[in-house]
Amino acid sequence: EAQDLAQLGRWELTLPDNRLRACPRATDLLGLPDGGVALGGYRLLRAQVSAEDREALRAVTRRALRRGDTYDIRYAVRMPDGGLRHVRERARGVVDAMARVRRLVGTVQDVSVQVGQVERIRRLALYDHLTGLPNRAQFYQVLEETLLGASIDGSSFCVLFIDLAGFT
Repeated sequence: EAQDLAQLGRWELTLPDNRLRACPRATDLLGLPDGGVALGGYRLLRAQVSAEDREALRAVTRRALRRGDTYDIRYAVRMPDGGLRHVRERARGVVDAMARVRRLVGTVQDVSVQVGQVERIRRLALYDHLTGLPNRAQFYQVLEETLLGASIDGSSFCVLFIDLAGFT
């Protein structure tokens, strides 16, 4: 009940049978087929993860499965309707008496609203609200990145400055 109140989905992947058990909220958040229990669990659990986040998630999951580590990661899930949902997943490997990982247990939470708010704040900080064009802060950020890149690879670049008098 506490997890339901916190709007957390919970799931469990048992080894070596690779069976996935997920509560209805986790099933919904991760875009899993209904039913709650399925074989081929790891593949099913990660099937909807966006391509950009798949490798990072695979790496932390591998460590948890190998050593029983705990991880906390955010990633995007491609939903059946084509949209993206951003989730935060916390999980850990559960070891048996012989120090072998036998289960991976985790929770998942929808953080799409927070990700959207962070993006909105970033956009307000780096772009003019009236024209939508990059502002001075964005210019300095890009200039700093360009200077760093040029110093690393020895390339050159130039900056063009135009002063528009009476621009309204």
